[in-house]
Amino acid sequence: MKKIIISFILAQCVFCFAQDSSKESNIEQQKKEKQLRKELNEKVGKQAKKEGARLIKEGWETPPGDLPLKNKLDGFYIKRQETDTEGYPAWYTAFAQSTGNTQMAAKLAAIELAKLELSAQLASNISGLIESSLVSNSISADEASNIQKVVAASNNVISTNLARVVTLVEIYKKTSDGNTQCAVHVGTNAKVAEQTAKKAIRKKLEEETNVVKENLDKILGLDQ
Repeated sequence: MKKIIISFILAQCVFCFAQDSSKESNIEQQKKEKQLRKELNEKVGKQAKKEGARLIKEGWETPPGDLPLKNKLDGFYIKRQETDTEGYPAWYTAFAQSTGNTQMAAKLAAIELAKLELSAQLASNISGLIESSLVSNSISADEASNIQKVVAASNNVISTNLARVVTLVEIYKKTSDGNTQCAVHVGTNAKVAEQTAKKAIRKKLEEETNVVKENLDKILGLDQ
């Protein structure tokens, strides 16, 4: 009986020690992450300040009522550095600029160009995922070829269905001929954008190929 009691006490001691060690490890990890975030924010702040000074010197300015340029750049650089739980970028970002005879015309054109760039990034990443997936799925050579052709021409489909695009930085300056130039940095959440793009591509594939829906979901990773 004494042996049983002693064994139980020892087991409890080991369990408590393991819990304490785990807590200490978690606290240490949190400290490291906090320090890394602090260093990253400091680095981002310096980068934003330097870039903001350069742009202001070139004549660029934010719209009336908007945050100062450095603050906007701070937010953009932080978004660009964010990662998800698996270490992948949490945001797709893109830059574009355009010139128009009005501020609104220049802005709309710049945003559309930036959205096309976002779509191209999405299409490229999804194309890579699909190529890997085709190898491990029982798809005929003809079906695989048809799928790749549709995906290769999917930029416009993705752009049309692209949602929740956020304008992170928006700046303007006057040109020598009196027009207005607009430059924008835009972004969209990576997971949301990828899911939306995959569903848009699946719809296009259903219309233009004979591959059954279940196989398309597997190829696009929509069955998970």
